[in-house]
Amino acid sequence: MRPRNKFGAKRTEIDGIKFDSIGESKRYLVLKARLERGLISDLRLQKSYALTNPNTGMKYGRYIADFVYFENGQEVVEDFKSKITASQPIFKYKKKMMLDYYNIEIKEVFKPDE
Repeated sequence: MRPRNKFGAKRTEIDGIKFDSIGESKRYLVLKARLERGLISDLRLQKSYALTNPNTGMKYGRYIADFVYFENGQEVVEDFKSKITASQPIFKYKKKMMLDYYNIEIKEVFKPDE
């Protein structure tokens, strides 16, 4: 049995895919509908990026994006967040590293009630 999520989120499953929260699973349904309508393409879940300094080769861990897709010809790296998880220092650090190392700005999508 998996331990309870430290932020109190309820894990859920849709289309055989396990999500860390109900909100993340609902965001998946929104993106899936947009994919089916042709508004986005190449939807991928849980894409991993090595956080390696390109100048030194030093490895600092990895960042796992909730969703990655193409919209209007541009790759979008998206993370579903609550205000609590977005304020965590480790996420802020990884977000900065993604911008510095890959020139990728993470799109944060928040719970509708926040």
